[in-house]
Amino acid sequence: MNASRPLQLGLFTILTTIVLLACDATSPVATPIVPPLETGQSTPALQCAIGNCTDACILKLNSVLEASEAPLSPPKGASSHALKANPVILTIYDIGGDQIGPPNFVAGIPADLTSYQQETAVQQKVWEYFAAIIPGDRRKELTHFIISTDGKGGMLASVVQFSDAPKNWALNVDIVDTTKPRNLTFTLVHEFGHLLTLNDSQISLDTALLAQPDVPQARAQAEAACPQYFASDGCSQPESYINQFFNRFWPKLFGEWRSVDEEKDESTYVSLLTRFYRSHPTQFISPYAATSLEEDIAESWAYFVLTPKPADDSIAHDKVLFFYDFPELVQLRQQIINGICNYAMDQ
Repeated sequence: MNASRPLQLGLFTILTTIVLLACDATSPVATPIVPPLETGQSTPALQCAIGNCTDACILKLNSVLEASEAPLSPPKGASSHALKANPVILTIYDIGGDQIGPPNFVAGIPADLTSYQQETAVQQKVWEYFAAIIPGDRRKELTHFIISTDGKGGMLASVVQFSDAPKNWALNVDIVDTTKPRNLTFTLVHEFGHLLTLNDSQISLDTALLAQPDVPQARAQAEAACPQYFASDGCSQPESYINQFFNRFWPKLFGEWRSVDEEKDESTYVSLLTRFYRSHPTQFISPYAATSLEEDIAESWAYFVLTPKPADDSIAHDKVLFFYDFPELVQLRQQIINGICNYAMDQ
């Protein structure tokens, strides 16, 4: 996300210049070093009160929501370099606690997307699932739920930040790509990882930079004034999760990564990023984690929540173990797991 190009959502004027943190429904350049959760396995009965029942819960969701039984690689994000087209916004909802308001249908969308726009029951179900797995006190920054699409197999979800009200965020979901609940689960947890690590309690937002995000001099000045890790929209707090993650894992990589991220030519960027990832095979939990520090921490967070505790045998696994150092995050992990379990059993 760092130094990313903002997504222009012209159909919704309040979202004039936003930050995009996106997850794809497709798999990028190489195989993750952590194997994907497998489908089609026999599983014990759900026992959410004792132990980690995450795999069983997600398998239950597969059968309940008629997901594909093909082996799944965890969905990855689409960096700003990889976006081929802006998603078309279909519907916008206001968020009030655990509920969303009536749909605000966007006018003038292509005729072939009207049926997706009208599927409000599916849209409601996606929100209900997110609200069921992420505790309410952990998503107070979310003020809008956006339904959009960029076509099948592109962006699955993102969180976006309002340029004119940077403490407020929106959850954006591509309705076309929500048919595989295990993909959706991984992606929603990943996107929440961005909200967890980039909200205003973690980042001192630079309002001047938010007002002119595409002015290189403004960004350079803001970054130079930050003694900690500088995220896309401001200086991280000294004890923030992302600053501690940076200090522990990224000082030796940052210069090399930055030379990749600053590449303007898309095809060259992809080649350089692939080389960067393959040059550090034990550093990243997935190929997409190598696209930026923000994606690295969000990917590692999703693996922390949705996979068993790994052995401390690589830097990538050490990044997952990083979250176990924070009791509040261990507790939050269990809350999310319980939310998945309870939702699965209620269906």
